[in-house]
Amino acid sequence: MTGKIHIDLNALGKATERLDEALRAYAATPDNLFVLDSVIKRFELSYLQTVRAMERFVRDYAPIGLESDASFRDFIESATDFGLTDVSFERWLDFRKARNKTAHTYLEDAVRALTIPAAEFLPVARFVLENVRRRVADDES
Repeated sequence: MTGKIHIDLNALGKATERLDEALRAYAATPDNLFVLDSVIKRFELSYLQTVRAMERFVRDYAPIGLESDASFRDFIESATDFGLTDVSFERWLDFRKARNKTAHTYLEDAVRALTIPAAEFLPVARFVLENVRRRVADDES
């Protein structure tokens, strides 16, 4: 490790809370397009904050930091090695593709289909949040 560092996990914590809130609202009112839009936007934000938290941890805690041009596979494998995620690279790739679709698609049926990976991503984001939080706390003690 390169020494004690601080990773601000507030944004990730708020993003996961807001995704959960949007998913619950969508389950209650699936015909509400405003709520659907909220699920998609909050999924995008949760994905981004989750990846950033893992990346920061891996870059700052790895005995040999990731190269700046490390592949997504290398990054996910490093995060898995640190116990930050228990999700396969292939599943992370699915989430990444879904997140990319949210930025480039607005056909209502296609967007509705993206609520499934958004709902499946929520426990992944929570797992990462808790494991990064735990690992940082372990380092500080």
